Amino acid sequence: MRTYTFINVVGLIVSLTGAIIIARYVHQELTVDHYILHLDRTFMLTNVQDEGTSIN
Repeated sequence: MRTYTFINVVGLIVSLTGAIIIARYVHQELTVDHYILHLDRTFMLTNVQDEGTSIN
């Protein structure tokens, strides 16, 4: 019975660790831009290169 108990405890620890890591990652991704007041009016500018010329 000790072997099964050890396997169950290790499985529980691994699964809880994975769940905590995923929860922390999701929380970080959802709150990364929380300090920007008007996030819905924020735009990203990019440069597109067509045959070696830069278009701004």
